[in-house]
Amino acid sequence: MAAIDLSVVIVNWNTRERLRDCLASIGRHISTVSHEVLVVDNDSSDGSAEMVAREFPDVRLIRNDENVGFGRANNQAMREARGDWLLLLNSDTLLTDGSVAELFDKVRNQPDVGMAHCRLVFPDGRTQFTTYRFPSLGRALFESLGLYKLVPRKQAGAILLTGYWDYDDEREVDWVAGAFMLLPRKVFEQTGGFDESLFMYGEDMEWCYRIRDLGWQVRYYPDASVVHFDHTSADIRWGEERVGLCLQRQRDIYSSRAGPLRGRVLSAIQLAGAVLRAGYYAARVRIGGEKGEAYAADRRYAVYTIKALFAITTGRR
Repeated sequence: MAAIDLSVVIVNWNTRERLRDCLASIGRHISTVSHEVLVVDNDSSDGSAEMVAREFPDVRLIRNDENVGFGRANNQAMREARGDWLLLLNSDTLLTDGSVAELFDKVRNQPDVGMAHCRLVFPDGRTQFTTYRFPSLGRALFESLGLYKLVPRKQAGAILLTGYWDYDDEREVDWVAGAFMLLPRKVFEQTGGFDESLFMYGEDMEWCYRIRDLGWQVRYYPDASVVHFDHTSADIRWGEERVGLCLQRQRDIYSSRAGPLRGRVLSAIQLAGAVLRAGYYAARVRIGGEKGEAYAADRRYAVYTIKALFAITTGRR
């Protein structure tokens, strides 16, 4: 059997039309790389698996008879993959050019890279905030109390990442969103992949912790980009509840490493910050102006966050 350089892994749950577009874009834009594509279907009810079998016969299709979650499904495919490198893609992503193939050619010659991540953009071209620092009490205070406004923007961005920096620079980060993860097979073999006890959310952060524990870099590359429609499957199942799920996972993973007391303090700091933000956004909404609608949306998100963090902090979640 001929050697394969790259195995592309996609986990799907009820995103048939997005998945069809994703698979077609892979065929168009990484044809220069020796690759295979594996799709794990988590018991979709929308005909996703049948569509793949019918329209993409070269794709290796794994069909689960229940939704086993993001982490376990990806691990299934990575165990069966034949490539020296693995590319994990969400089913609601779209390749629009050859930049991912170019990124692969670049990172395969960088032996310290254990996880590569590219720029993810919304369909309208806006950059998504998908690179992160691991949680800490210091960072939580720096952000929640607005202390980042007291230092130069570039310095604040380097400390916090997420939406505080401009995503134009290649750099090492702590962890990245699981919608795009490019890694050597040996990283999967050394770490065992995702923690399968995490059904939804937090898997990417927890895995990056263990990857970095072994001395590998997690690195962001701005020159490659992928369109990401974001939360397509999650919106079907979780809706607004995903805000609470993300915060709960973050607290649980941090607590497992720093201890439960620090975990509770982290949530309390975040709760205080959410209350401050909600008050600020409410005031800006009352002032009005052309950004009033955007501030109203920010206030709604802050209120979701307050409710979730209050439940987490008081042990009601």
